[in-house]
Amino acid sequence: MNIDPGNSSGNHGRGGFRLGAGRKRKEEKSSIQIILNERREQATRRQEMSRYRAKLTQWINEIKWSHQGITSTYRDNATALLVIFNLMLEDVNLTQAEATAKASIYLGRGVSALNILMAYWNRYEEIYVESGTRGGSAGQQSTNLFTSLPYFIIHTIMDRYAEGTTTTVKDIQQIIADTYNQQIGYWPIYYLMHDKMKLSYGLLKDCTKLTQDPDRLKRIRQFLIKYSVALNLEKNKEAVICYMDESYVNTGHHGHYGWCANTEDRKIHTGTGIGKRLILVHAVTSDGLLQSTDASSDEIVSAELIYEAKNPSGDYHCNMDGHNFRLWVNKFLFPAFEAKYGLNKRMILVLDNA
Repeated sequence: MNIDPGNSSGNHGRGGFRLGAGRKRKEEKSSIQIILNERREQATRRQEMSRYRAKLTQWINEIKWSHQGITSTYRDNATALLVIFNLMLEDVNLTQAEATAKASIYLGRGVSALNILMAYWNRYEEIYVESGTRGGSAGQQSTNLFTSLPYFIIHTIMDRYAEGTTTTVKDIQQIIADTYNQQIGYWPIYYLMHDKMKLSYGLLKDCTKLTQDPDRLKRIRQFLIKYSVALNLEKNKEAVICYMDESYVNTGHHGHYGWCANTEDRKIHTGTGIGKRLILVHAVTSDGLLQSTDASSDEIVSAELIYEAKNPSGDYHCNMDGHNFRLWVNKFLFPAFEAKYGLNKRMILVLDNA
């Protein structure tokens, strides 16, 4: 039976025979499956490479800090392993044998000797040292030292912190030398503390170490009781808590940034010295600084007092004597409080510790 594809009068419409029917869809489905398989393989390959890099990085980091303070042969072998692992890390397509051969050129050591190091590391994850150069138990003692160092360092820092003493890498160096009779370089200790132990180095703020003096503790308890009562009175709108504080400023203080017309001359002729010392006294409530504006005269009534200090140096609190305190209370604090809250409002004054 002959079928003419160009004959439109034949009975080969819907449900009939069609030349090449279904072939294109099968080919498209097959192509999509190939692409998906390739992507899965690439993802698997990336995961394997990521684990491979992570393992090499771990080995490199472990060797970096562990080979200091050990015999020269141990140190040389540790360096050789670092070179090999770094080569493999930089080019993940390098095999271990290729990286070893390349490292032998860099280090000037025989491939067979490096193969021994790699074989020993692959089996034990330890650095191989020839028996003739191990120096008795020195290598093992050093290994034990580095194993116990993290515990030793963290407890040393905590003990010194409890005593109010800061700790630096040089302090750790000296303590290790005094305790273990071992000299370890600055950077290996820094690497161990910063990279391995994840310790932080930064500014430590001073704070007063409170004594357990019975009289002091009694005063603290009394203050807390009174302050609790004051907070309840303020909450019930029966009183206003007013906090007094003082500070100082020198007339020679100024900002160091500003616009200038001449870019070549950036000097500001401020004279010599820091100028006179001015004492600043003010009060603040939950509504802000204690001040208000008189509606009739637009005059600002404020608790702020500024006066020149008798002593230009030393503790500025010494300038607030009885006379100056009474002057501030009668001439500045009371008028400002009455102007803001009226005559019938009760004030609870919390004094500065001066």
